[in-house]
Amino acid sequence: MAEQVATIAVAVKANVLRDYEGASLDAIRQMAGMGMGLALLPQLYVRQEVREGDDVVVRPIKGGRYYREIGVLWRQGAGRAPAYRLIAEILRAVSR
Repeated sequence: MAEQVATIAVAVKANVLRDYEGASLDAIRQMAGMGMGLALLPQLYVRQEVREGDDVVVRPIKGGRYYREIGVLWRQGAGRAPAYRLIAEILRAVSR
């Protein structure tokens, strides 16, 4: 996500402070709520953790479509490899 944030910041001529890199999403949301700046949060996190009336205001990013690539991996010889493979296939199908 850091690369996406940097790309968006360059596009809008904003500065990204590296002081808080690695902080949890909850900590980043709380810092934004305290007025320490703007936070870019994944939509899934926002849907689960941010409620109307919270100390932050959620606004979608207009313009480009941003996405993340994910991978699924497991230890070679894992006993549950068939189940893991099925999960990977389901994720692949859903992502299309």
